[in-house]
Amino acid sequence: LKKIIQTQISKKRYHKERAKDAYESKLVAAKEVADAQANLTAQIENLRKEKEDAMKDVQDKMKAAFHAKIKAEDELDKLKKEQSISSLTSEQSLLLAKQLEDLKAEKK
Repeated sequence: LKKIIQTQISKKRYHKERAKDAYESKLVAAKEVADAQANLTAQIENLRKEKEDAMKDVQDKMKAAFHAKIKAEDELDKLKKEQSISSLTSEQSLLLAKQLEDLKAEKK
């Protein structure tokens, strides 16, 4: 009888130890899952921030390109006006030179 009681106590201890080991394993696994979730959440947040920064950078570059286009168009318009003014001046100079020659010819 004593041996049977000792065997049952040993079995209970064994099962108790196995249950304790299983519980500790579950705690470790739960901690690993929680750490992995926290890590993924942090990665998602970092990616979201990177996306926002990239979108802002694209918007800034688009604004800069738009302003550069406007400036280039203004500069082109200015050059066209200057060219038309200089060509008018050249035409006027030729006309004045011809009129001067005609006046000289009339005096003679």
